[in-house]
Formats: sequence, C-alpha cells, structure tokens
Amino acid sequence: MKLAHGSLSLVLALALATPSFAVTRTRSMPLLGRTALSGYFGLGVPAGDFSSQALGLGNHDTPGYHWAVEVEHFFAPALSIGFAYKGARYEDKDLADSLRTNLMSWGGFLKYTVPTGTDFHPYLWFGMKGMEVEFDSPRENVDADYSFAVDFGAGLAVMLGRMVSINGAIGYAHGWTEEAYIPAADAIVGFDVSYWEFLGGLSFYFP
Repeated sequence: MKLAHGSLSLVLALALATPSFAVTRTRSMPLLGRTALSGYFGLGVPAGDFSSQALGLGNHDTPGYHWAVEVEHFFAPALSIGFAYKGARYEDKDLADSLRTNLMSWGGFLKYTVPTGTDFHPYLWFGMKGMEVEFDSPRENVDADYSFAVDFGAGLAVMLGRMVSINGAIGYAHGWTEEAYIPAADAIVGFDVSYWEFLGGLSFYFP
C-alpha cells in the first residue's frame, strides 16, 4: 500500500511539472503577430565583376561600409515578411575616396526564424529589390537607373527581453546592373554588383 501511494505521488508530481515546462518553452519566443523594426551596420566585401581590376569593370576596394533599416511582421510562428532599405559605400582600389560608388536598394524579404525554444534564434532570409548605382567624385555625381537585385543570408537573433534582440548576419547580394543606364553621362554601368556583407544590429518588437 505504501508502494502504491508513493508511485501515485510521483506520477502526480510529474504531471504537474510537465505543463509548466511546456509553457516556459512556448513563451520563450513570443513573436507571432508582432512587428519588428531593425537597424544594422557593418562591412562589405566586393565579389566578381564588382571587385575585378579588368578594364571597364568595378575595381572596388575592401571593405565597403553598409547600413540597413528593416520592418517586418511575424505572420506565422516561424515566418515573417518585411521591407528593407539598404545603403553601401565603396571606394576605388586605385583612386580611393576620389571615386566612390554608392549603392541604394529597397525591396521585400521573407525570413524563416528557427523556433529553438530558447532566447537564441537562428534565421534565414531571401529578398528581392531594386538597386541604384551612384558614382561620386569631386567633379560630378551621377546616378544609374534602378536594376533588379536579390540577396540572401543567415543570422542569429539573441533576445534581450521581450522587446529587444541583438542580431548578427552574413549575406550575399547580386544586382544585374551591367546594362543600367546613366542619363547624365549617356553611358551604362558596365558591370554587375556583387558583394558579401557582415552586419550587426538591434531589433525592437511591438506591441
């Protein structure tokens, strides 16, 4: 009788403890239905024609300076859709800041955030955007027409509470800018834009 009573007590203790654990795990990532505003800053590494020293190609130096502002909405437990506005600045390998290339892009993205049950959330994203190439020198500043571009990458968000996370991300972007027309110079860009970017930033979650 004592054995049966002891076993029953153990079963009841486990039954009471299990829901508490489950609730704790569920509450660790309360993002569904919320909106996040994020800011990033970091460095970029040119790739392909954007970096090449061949005649007529990019000849851009490392590093470039990158920033981004994003807003996204978590419409499913692990999925969010958002809008990003990004900028970058690169210098010529030979002329340094006497010839800068500024990149501005905007567009949408889809992000998958891994539901780990902890405050550490890896994520993957894919985006499509329009990209503008701007050549800046002491004599003149000329802009090309917008071109189609894509970017994708992976990152990690660490929740610092319910309202804030600190983020790190690695991404790759490619813009089909070679034929983009520059009205002020009656010329084309002449190369595609490709780069790796390494970003850090903060996200603020509402409500």
